Amino acid sequence: MRLFNELITAGIPRARLVFALNHVLTDAEEQAAREYLREAGYEVLSGFLPSKTSYRDAQNHGRSVTETRIDALNAKAHRLIQSLINKVDAMADHPASPPD
Repeated sequence: MRLFNELITAGIPRARLVFALNHVLTDAEEQAAREYLREAGYEVLSGFLPSKTSYRDAQNHGRSVTETRIDALNAKAHRLIQSLINKVDAMADHPASPPD
């Protein structure tokens, strides 16, 4: 969050910043992180990547997080990535105003 605060100070519009939750250990941790970031005024992408060795194994073998051997993990990764794509599409349709 410190980096995002610095980006805002540097003139990057808050609407162009979004968090992706990664390495989440529990559902409670995911909810707490999401709530904390939203209360701080930041957008958080839908979905998250749990902390699983399968993601690291896939990446260590040149595959993406959507190419693990576990379908449920691939679905979680696809959800997060689709959320990012949706955010980028929305920003392209409605570009943020330049800072004053």
